[in-house]
Order: sequence, then structure tokens, then C-alpha cells
Amino acid sequence: MAKVAVQTINSASLLVNNVDQWVDVGAGIIVYVVFGKEATVDKLPILVETLLAQETQWDDTANKKVSVLESGGDVLIVPQASMIGKLKAKKPQYHTLIDKAKGAELYLALVEEFKKQMEANNNRNGKEGKAGKVEAGVYGNRQGLKLDSPGPNTHIFDF
Repeated sequence: MAKVAVQTINSASLLVNNVDQWVDVGAGIIVYVVFGKEATVDKLPILVETLLAQETQWDDTANKKVSVLESGGDVLIVPQASMIGKLKAKKPQYHTLIDKAKGAELYLALVEEFKKQMEANNNRNGKEGKAGKVEAGVYGNRQGLKLDSPGPNTHIFDF
């Protein structure tokens, strides 16, 4: 199982080394992700395809919401282990969280799947050089996040 939260953004910056190295994205989505113990790599293509197809971006020209693929928006992927916790008394418990090594492996595979699908879409639609980019945090690192959002537009999904 993977749990993801998708948030629409105007821009975002993620501090990836907890000192001074930032990655930046423009308008698009942030994907916060956590993997449960039973998560497997074979589920990642459908997870990515589903998230990229969600109509989350407002298109002023069309006067409707479109997908991040249609808008040419960016994707920022952030590992977020705390989303899988259960509250027991006053403390969260993380018994269903995947072990760190396997989680890091799945996270890297997820990032690569996002890049692969974004590139394939861009090539299919002739958007080379103009399409959105994919940036990612570092699995297991504590990271700072700055974002500008068009409003509280966050969706949570279990895969």
C-alpha cells in the first residue's frame, strides 16, 4: 500500500540536504508519499498514471481544470513517512511503515516512473523543452518546504 497526498501549487522549494541545497518547481503539484509494508514496485506505474491524469490545474484559457500533463506543470515528490501513522494514546505509531531500505528503493523507483511518464507524454504531444519537470526530495532526510498555493486543494489517495 502507498498513501499519497496531492496538493496543487503555484510554486514550491524543497530543502533537500537540510543545509542549503534547494530544488524548485513552478505551478503544478506536490506529491507527498509514504509506503506501507506491503507496497510493491509493480503498483507504481498505475499510481503515477492516475496522479498525472487528475484534473488539478486551473486553465484560464479553457476556463476549466486540467491535468498536470495537459497544463505542462511541474511535479515535486516529497517522502512523508508520518502520513501512515496511527494515534495510540498521545503518540503516533508507525507499525505499518515499510522498512527504510525498501522504502528508499520504492521511492527512487517512483521518482523514475514520474520522470518516465512525464517524458513520454511530452514526446507524444511535442512539448520537448516546454513541459513540466519532476523534482524530488531525499528519502529518509528531514527537509524544509516552502510553497505558494492557489488555495487549500489537497487530495489523499490510497493505492
